Amino acid sequence: MVTVYNASSGSLYNLEGYNKIHDYPPPYWYNNNWYYATPWLWLDGSNKPKWIYSGWESYVINRIAIPSQLEIFMDGAYDQNTYQGSVDIAIYNDDNSTLNRTLYCYLTESDIYYSAPNGLQYHNHVCRDMIPNDNGTAITLNPYDTTYVNLNFTLNAAWDYTKCELVCFVQHDSLLADSTKDIMQGAKVEIASLGVEEPITGIIPAYFDIAVNYSSPRHITISYTLPYSTNLSYQLVDLSGRTILSENLGVQETGLHQLNINANDLDQTSGTIFFILKTDHQSATEKLILL
Repeated sequence: MVTVYNASSGSLYNLEGYNKIHDYPPPYWYNNNWYYATPWLWLDGSNKPKWIYSGWESYVINRIAIPSQLEIFMDGAYDQNTYQGSVDIAIYNDDNSTLNRTLYCYLTESDIYYSAPNGLQYHNHVCRDMIPNDNGTAITLNPYDTTYVNLNFTLNAAWDYTKCELVCFVQHDSLLADSTKDIMQGAKVEIASLGVEEPITGIIPAYFDIAVNYSSPRHITISYTLPYSTNLSYQLVDLSGRTILSENLGVQETGLHQLNINANDLDQTSGTIFFILKTDHQSATEKLILL
C-alpha cells in the first residue's frame, strides 16, 4: 500500500507520487466534469474501489485470491551514516510469454504525526520518494527466467528509517477500457531489514552464475560461481514466501562451488520453490521443481 497526498501545500506532499496518480484519467464524474477526488483507492491499477471505505476490504480480499505469474524478491543494504542504500529486486516470470512492463518503486514512511485538515493525526505508508522517479524502470521479463534490477536510494535525514519501506510493483502501462493499468505483482521490504552497508573495494560483477542439475527427481545439485570471496547463505522458499530451509555457509572463496539438496529432507514434497543465494551485498534467485 502507498498513500499519496494531493495538497502541494502539505508536509506529506510528494511531486513524483502526485504525478504517478495522474497517470490515470480522473475517476470522479461531477457536474459534467471529471475530477481527482480524495480519498480514493486505486487497487492494483483499478479505480473501482472508489472513495467508499466499506467496500475496500472485499476488493482487496478478492484481488489477493487472483494468482500471478510473477514472483518478486527484494534484498539490499542501507548505511545509516550516509542515509544511502541500494535494493536488489529479482522478478521471476513463471510463464511461457515474454512481458514488457514497468517496475515502479516507492519509498514510504509510516507513523508520521501531522494534523491534517480531515482530522487525522498519524499517517502510514506515505510516499516520500519514487526510485528512480515516477517514470519507473522499463523491464523485459523472459519466459521462465529471472530479471534483476538494482536501484539506489537516499533517505532524508528527517525521516525515521526504522519506519520506512521500499514498495515495488510491476505494472502494464497500457490503459485498459475501464481506466485500469493492471499491476501483476508487488513486494515490499523494510529499510531497517536491509542491514548496514559495508565498504566494497574493487570492481564487483553485478551477479554470480548459478546452474541447477537434477541428478534424480529428488536430488538437486546447485553449482555457483563467486566473483569474489564473501560470506554466503541460502534460503529455500515456497510460493507464499515461507522459508522452508535456510543455512549460513560462512565465508567462501572466489570460484566454483556446489551445494546438494535432498528434497526428501524438506517439509514440502512437491511443487515450485525458489533457491535464494545471498552475500552481504547481493542475492540471486533460481526456480526449483520438486517432483
